[in-house]
Amino acid sequence: MPDQIAAPLKLRRQPFKSTEIAPLVVRIAFWLVLASLLIGVCLTVGRIAGFDWATYVAQSHAKEDSENRPRLSDGFLLYGLIVSWCVPIVRVALWLIVARYLRRGYQWARVFLTAATAVGLATSFIGGITPFLLVTALLDVATAALVWTPPANQFFALISAARRSHRNRQLT
Repeated sequence: MPDQIAAPLKLRRQPFKSTEIAPLVVRIAFWLVLASLLIGVCLTVGRIAGFDWATYVAQSHAKEDSENRPRLSDGFLLYGLIVSWCVPIVRVALWLIVARYLRRGYQWARVFLTAATAVGLATSFIGGITPFLLVTALLDVATAALVWTPPANQFFALISAARRSHRNRQLT
C-alpha cells in the first residue's frame, strides 16, 4: 500500500520537447539578435583593448579632496573598471538565453525582447548617434517587429498550447 501512495512522487517530470519547427520569421529574429550581440561584443572588445589605464588613473587622481588625497583609491577605480567590463558580458549571456528561448517558442522571450528594445531605443540615443548604435537599433527594431508577425503569433500560440497540455499531463 505505501508503494501505491508514493508511486506518483517517484515519477520524474518529463521535460517539454516540441516537434514544431520555428517559422522563418522567428529564425530570422533569432539570427538578428545574434548579429546585434556580435556588434556589441566587437565594440566591447575594442573598448577593452583600447583602454588606457594610466590616463584613467591620472585623471581620477587629479581630483583631490581638501587634504590633497585622491578622491578615489586605486581599488575603487579597479572595481569600477571591472564592473564596467562585466556588465556587457552579463548582457551577452542574458541575450543568448533570450534568443534560445525565443527560438523555442517561449512567449516571455518575445515580450522581454520587445520591452528591452523599447527601453533600449529610449535610452540609447541620449549620448548621441553613432553608426554602430544606429545599426544595432535597426536590428533590434526589425527583430521586435518580426516576432509579432502572424506566422510568429501562430507559432508562439501553438507552442504555448502544447506546453500547457504537457504540463497538465504531468500533473495528472
